[in-house]
Parts: sequence; structure tokens; C-alpha cells
Amino acid sequence: MKPDGRNLGLLVGVCVVIALSWLALRRDDAAEVSAPGAEVDPAHQQGPGDYTATHLPRAVGSAAQATSSRPGTTPAAPTTAETLRDLEGRLLPGDALGLPAAQELLASEAFDRLTREVAWTYAADPDAQRSKRAYAPQLQRFLGGAAADLTALECSQRYCVGAIRGNLPQETEDGLGDAVGAGTFAVLPWADESWQGYRFVFSTDPAVREVEGILGGG
Repeated sequence: MKPDGRNLGLLVGVCVVIALSWLALRRDDAAEVSAPGAEVDPAHQQGPGDYTATHLPRAVGSAAQATSSRPGTTPAAPTTAETLRDLEGRLLPGDALGLPAAQELLASEAFDRLTREVAWTYAADPDAQRSKRAYAPQLQRFLGGAAADLTALECSQRYCVGAIRGNLPQETEDGLGDAVGAGTFAVLPWADESWQGYRFVFSTDPAVREVEGILGGG
């Protein structure tokens, strides 16, 4: 039986509408991902100078972590994911940035792995990815006049962590928190045999405006 001409025309029309709708959605998604000037929701942005900056003690080389165990036992080393979950709980225990956890994160010899774990854990989180798309160009523009480069930036729902390679004048280092409008910002100058620069972590939660805890030695 041959299809009725009117039914065939209707079927073709429906297919065309579906195809055009799909293309429009793809175009909107691509525009959102690639927009270099994406801005953070104003509710998550602090005013200039309206944040708490913390400069952690300079670290050189690797930071050894002391461990304890009962005689005759060797505790299994935590995985990177387990370490990150533990740090996150202590990094933002409420409405404050926990300085001991910030120092432990930034001075860790596993810092690069922890940063990649943040990227992996929050790869599908729209809020985290929106923060990353917004803050990366802000930091890059801020560093444009300095002999330094943003080499890493990854975000969760409540904080971002990253690294800058190069040397910054003190006034530029002091202004990093203003550059992203962070409520709290901790930065650690870091150097080893092949790398010199800074590691940093800052809150993206507007409720986090204070720092707490006593720093360990650096």
C-alpha cells in the first residue's frame, strides 16, 4: 500500500522540525561552553577588597606527612579520592576556610594528583564547570601584566584550586583574591628543582567570609 501523500508530507515536516530543534540545542550548548567571558552569578561575587587573603608560609620541595600506626602494622595509604574527600570536609567546615587543611592541600606532594581528582570528581557538575569557565579568564587577564602564567584551575561546588607559574610582585600576589572576587583566598609560594610559582585555593561560596584554625610550620 502506498503512503498517502498528505501523511507523507506531514511526516517529512515533523522530521524537519525535530532536526532544526536539535541543531538549535547543540548551538546553544556550544556557545555556553566556549564563551570566554562567562561571568559568575553576581550573588557569588564579592566587592573589591571585600575578602580575607591568607599568605601561607613559603614551601620549598616536598612536604612530608607524619603518620602513626600500631607496632607491626602498616596502614594502607588512602587513595587520592579518599584524601580529597577528607580535605574537603576540613577545608570548608562551615562558613569559614580551614587554614590547616588549606596548607595541607597546597603543600602536599600529591597536589597535582589532588587537582586532577577535583577535575574528575566535578567534571559533570554544572555549577563547578560554570565557576571554572568564569574564573579562568579573570585570572588570566589579571596575570597578563605579570611574568606568570595560570597553569591549573579546577573547581568544585564551593572552592577552586589552582597553580600559577612564575614570579609575582607582592601587590599582584595580594590582589589575587580581588581578581576573582573570592570571599576567602589562600596562596602558597612554592618552589622545587623544576618549578617556581604559587599554589592557591579560594572559596566560591558567598557565605564563606572568614578563616579559622592555626597554621602549622611551613
